[in-house]
Amino acid sequence: MYAFFVVRALRRKSIGRQAAQQLLRLIPGQWGIAFQDDNQGARPFWELVASKTVGNRWRLDAETAPEGQPVDIWLRFDTRHATDA
Repeated sequence: MYAFFVVRALRRKSIGRQAAQQLLRLIPGQWGIAFQDDNQGARPFWELVASKTVGNRWRLDAETAPEGQPVDIWLRFDTRHATDA
């Protein structure tokens, strides 16, 4: 996924989580979602989305970056193994 943004007025209402889950279930397969740790809300948001979508069948990978560039953290999972959580 390249970009996912929830406007501030709709945050903390589960709308973003629900939209992300619907999208991930709509397109079954292997997913990789990248974010930087500097974005403090991204990691807990995507970990919750992944957990609600595929249970504990997801992993985090860190990708090396050129010096001075932020490291991408990748959350990877396969929605062909989705749960009803």
